[in-house]
Amino acid sequence: MLVDYYAYFLEFSKTLSISKTAQKYYMTPQGISRAIHALEKEFNLTLISREGNQASLTAAGKSLAQEAEHIIDAVLEAERKMTAIAMTQTRYSNAPVSLYITAFVSKYIIPLLNLQAPNLFSSEVRVQESNIFKILPRFSQLTSPNSFAMISIPEVPAFEQMLTEAIKEAGLEYQPLMRVPLCALVSISSPWAGYQPLSVTDIKDSPIVSYNDPVLFDALTQIIDRDNIVLTTSSTQALRQELEQNRAITFVPRIAQARDIPEATIIKPLIGAFSTRLGFLGIKGSLSETSIASVIDYIRNFFMENSDQLNLRDTYEIIDK
Repeated sequence: MLVDYYAYFLEFSKTLSISKTAQKYYMTPQGISRAIHALEKEFNLTLISREGNQASLTAAGKSLAQEAEHIIDAVLEAERKMTAIAMTQTRYSNAPVSLYITAFVSKYIIPLLNLQAPNLFSSEVRVQESNIFKILPRFSQLTSPNSFAMISIPEVPAFEQMLTEAIKEAGLEYQPLMRVPLCALVSISSPWAGYQPLSVTDIKDSPIVSYNDPVLFDALTQIIDRDNIVLTTSSTQALRQELEQNRAITFVPRIAQARDIPEATIIKPLIGAFSTRLGFLGIKGSLSETSIASVIDYIRNFFMENSDQLNLRDTYEIIDK
C-alpha cells in the first residue's frame, strides 16, 4: 500500500472533509476518495461512516489514523537516514541527482534527451515518474538538496493556482522552461482534417477519447463538456483504433509531432485551448546547486539549440528565466 494513502487518510481524519484533504494535497476529491476506498479494500474494513452529509471515523478508522501517523513518521525518518548515509558515502558534488518528472515530460521530453549518457554530468541523474498531485506535496516535505522536478501543468486557472500556492506555502522555487500548445489529433478521413485551424467551438459536440491522465482530464473538462469524453484509456492501441476508425478525436501537445503519431492521423492547431507549461521545481536554493544547475542548463540549451531541428519547429516556445 502506498504511504501516500496513509498521509491522505491521516489528513482526512483531522478534517473529516474530502474536499479540504484534496486541497491540502493538491488533488481532486475523487483521487482522495479512491485512496480511502483502496485502504478499506486492503484491510476489508469500513473506515468512514456517513449520516447525511456528516462524516465520521469508525473505530477501525480511528485506529488506522493513529497507525498512519507512525507509518509516515517512520518513512520520513528512514528517508532522512538514508539520505545522510548516501551523502557521507559519496562526495556531495558527485551525489546522484533525483529528477522527478510528470507523465507529459516522460512521454514527450525525456525521449529527446540522453540524460544517462556517460560523463554528461558529474553526477548520475536518476529519473522517476510521478504526477503533479504527488510531486507538490512531496517537495513541500523534501529535505534532500539533490532532488528536483521537471513538471508540466496545463495553463488553466486551477492548476496555475495550485502551483502558485505550493511555491508560496512550502517555500519552493520554480523556473519556467517552455510552453507547448495543445492540438487536436484527428483521422485524415475526418471532416475536421480540412479545418485550418480547428477551434474548441468546432469540436464541442464531438466524441473525445483521452489518455487516462487525471491532470489532462481535469484540464480538458474546463474547455469541453465532460460528457463528450467517451473513452479514457491507458492503451495506446485502443486510442489509435478510435482515431483511425474515425470514431473520436483526441488531444496531443504540439511537440508530439517530434515522435511517431498514429498512421492515417493528423495534428491540427486548436484555437481556444490551453497550453502546457514546463518548468523546474525544487526546494528553495536547490536549483542553483551545481549538480542540479548543470542538468537544468543542459535541458534548456538542448531546446534552445534544437528549436528548428529534430522536427521540433514551432512545437514550443522557450520562456526566458
